[in-house]
Amino acid sequence: MRIFQLRDRTVKDYSSYVRSFIKIKDDRTRRFVDESLIAGHLWPDPLIQLNPSFEYGDSLSSLAEDGVLHPDLSRIFRLPTKGPEPSEQIRLHRHQSEAIHAAH
Repeated sequence: MRIFQLRDRTVKDYSSYVRSFIKIKDDRTRRFVDESLIAGHLWPDPLIQLNPSFEYGDSLSSLAEDGVLHPDLSRIFRLPTKGPEPSEQIRLHRHQSEAIHAAH
């Protein structure tokens, strides 16, 4: 099943459920409620967002050298490598670097 079909089916099922316990005798009020349900006031339109590529920030090594983080962190937290190559340092995203600077 496609995601928008799933959403439409879920809204239809939920709408049916909500309508099953709404018994309004007053015509004007019933019309208002029906129009509100048809307009989708209880369920928003689907939200589509693109996942942005995060900008790179500081490395753990540079933060340790600047005294923002403990020096051992750049030694302890490194990316694993295969074979005899030295392990790689971890580079944070910009928002992570900014959060660490703000906390410091």
